[in-house]
Formats: sequence, C-alpha cells, structure tokens
Amino acid sequence: MQENSTRQLEQWLVSEKGQAILQQELAKVAPVMSHSFGYLALQIDLPGIDYLALHHARRKFILSSNDNNTSCSTHPYINAIPTQIPLESQSVDLVVLPHTLELYPHAKHILKEVRRILINEGKIVILGFNPLHPSRLQQLYHSPLAPPIPYRRQFSQHRIKEWFKLLGFELIEQPISSRFTPWFSRKDSFYMLVARKRSFGMHLVGPAIRKKKKTTAETAVATRQMHKQHIK
Repeated sequence: MQENSTRQLEQWLVSEKGQAILQQELAKVAPVMSHSFGYLALQIDLPGIDYLALHHARRKFILSSNDNNTSCSTHPYINAIPTQIPLESQSVDLVVLPHTLELYPHAKHILKEVRRILINEGKIVILGFNPLHPSRLQQLYHSPLAPPIPYRRQFSQHRIKEWFKLLGFELIEQPISSRFTPWFSRKDSFYMLVARKRSFGMHLVGPAIRKKKKTTAETAVATRQMHKQHIK
C-alpha cells in the first residue's frame, strides 16, 4: 500500500543508510525555499520531514493520504490524495513534491492537479531518485542499502521534463553537470527539478472548493482572497 511506502521511505531517509542523502536533499532545497515568498506553500507527503522549513510563505501545509503520520507533521495537515487536492484553483504559490511521484500512482495526473492549484508563475519543486545511478542496481539484488522505492516507480529527469513541456511548466532550475565529482557519487543518486507555471493569457477560475468539510487550508485560501479584495 502507498501508506507503507511513505512510512518506509521516511524511516529510511532518517536512518543511518539514508540520512546523508536526506541532508543533501535539504541542502539542495534550502536556497530555493529561502528565496521564495508568497501566501501559501504546500508539501505533498513525507510529513515527518520539513522541506518547507525555510520558505517565507505566511501559511504552510502538508498534504498526505496517510492519517497515521499526522502527529509528526510540523505544519497543518490536509488528509487527501494528490490527484484530488481540496484547494482552489490558482491559490498556492509553491508546491514541493519530495519523491511524491514515486510514492503514488498516476504521476502525470498529480502534476496536472499541481498545475491547477498553482498561481500563474507559481513554482513546483520535485525531488526524485535517479534511476540511472549505479546504486539503483542494488535494488535489483534487494540490497538493504537501497531506498525502499521500487525501480519501476522511479522516473528519469528527461521524462519529467517532457511532462513539464506538455503541462505548461517552464524549467528554471536543474542539476548542474557533475564535472568535478564521479558520476557514481552519492550527490548524483537523486535530483531536484524546479519549474514555473507558465501563464497562457487569461484563465477562468473554477469552483472555489470541492463540496467537503472546510479545512484549515481552505480558510487560509479564503483569507487570501479577502485580503486581495481589500487591497482593491
């Protein structure tokens, strides 16, 4: 089940086996977050690890379909699946997906839903394991040192970039070629891609929120709209 995969990955990342990679991921994400501003930022899954820590958003939320992880979340929690996010269209400034596409099915549909909730010029940050890295071969031999993500669930950077083009995202940051490090180094075992939602002229905003019980996140979005109206 997906809940088990999330729990296993979190446990692996904070363990001695995966902690070095986690620290490198957080270091890679840090400058992106520290230079990002806005009203609302969203992290999808891995609620026990705060990838939004340095973001300057006024409101931060964690979305996950796993109720069992609510206690370890450092931000208000939304219980939902990433293909059906209960937030308004064009209401979120930044979304970070730490291995989310690897944990859930229908990865392309997740990206479509993220595009829906992002404001124009809003950012998406994706972290994923590099399926071409030699360490992934360990998974074929069921090595305990390998991350608990099935090889078939890992996506190459090229594939995600193709989805970006199809869905109207502009790539603004990608890994720099490791000219001075071995191609098999630990730093190359994962990647980070940052893209911006392109604006194709005027967009029609859909229904405010799906017919569900109001959450803290919905209240934040409503407050954002009232704030905009007040400014006008």
